[in-house]
Amino acid sequence: MKNFINFYNKEKNKVGYIGFKNVSEGVGEIYIYGQIVSGSEKFDDVDVTVKEFKEKLDALGDIQSLDIYVNSPGGSVTAGVNILNILNRHNATKNVYIDALAASITSVIITCYDNLFVYPTSTIMIHEAAVGIFFQMLNKTELINLAEKLERIEENMIIPAYMTKINLTEKKIKNAMEKETWWGAKEIQEYFNNATLLEEEKDIAACANFDILNKYQNVPDRFKSLFNKEKNNNNDIKKEKIKLKIDLI
Repeated sequence: MKNFINFYNKEKNKVGYIGFKNVSEGVGEIYIYGQIVSGSEKFDDVDVTVKEFKEKLDALGDIQSLDIYVNSPGGSVTAGVNILNILNRHNATKNVYIDALAASITSVIITCYDNLFVYPTSTIMIHEAAVGIFFQMLNKTELINLAEKLERIEENMIIPAYMTKINLTEKKIKNAMEKETWWGAKEIQEYFNNATLLEEEKDIAACANFDILNKYQNVPDRFKSLFNKEKNNNNDIKKEKIKLKIDLI
């Protein structure tokens, strides 16, 4: 059995998915790939929302071991924390593999792990909570209230999760968040409890959408090149569609 939670942005473009799979008796797999988006609207009969995450997880049956594979640039804080808490409540031993990138809220989700596995190319990014403001006029009181809300999100939802697995003081974690810090395999082994390096090389796994990387400040070159490659591929597809329309005319 394999089921998916598909995520779409406001433009109704697919930006990621979570896949559930039975591997064998007592063993299940979850793939968290792409951007995590909150919301309740379904765009297809086979799509589900993040609220149905527990239902899909429960459908795996009585599993004792859960392997979770991650390659995600982040997304919705509330959706991510929801996923984290559901996974934390599950009794299975949770083995998390960072296939490529666990950024932003995904770096919070992975703190559900009992065992963390990284490749030489694995990366974790943590940063301060952020919000996008489009076409709004905010006065200083509204901006202060918004900043206080973001701080409460960090204090109540994000930092407590990090503190359960990261072997750093709260002050150092906050400093890392302020700087938008990207940790490679070496730092992950040093800072995260019970992290194991898998010596085999692993290519960066396909990710449904890396648009969100444009919002970050210190993106490593290898992820920038991946984003640019996807953007060029999308441009090529658009050109082909335009050409096809012209040919049909």
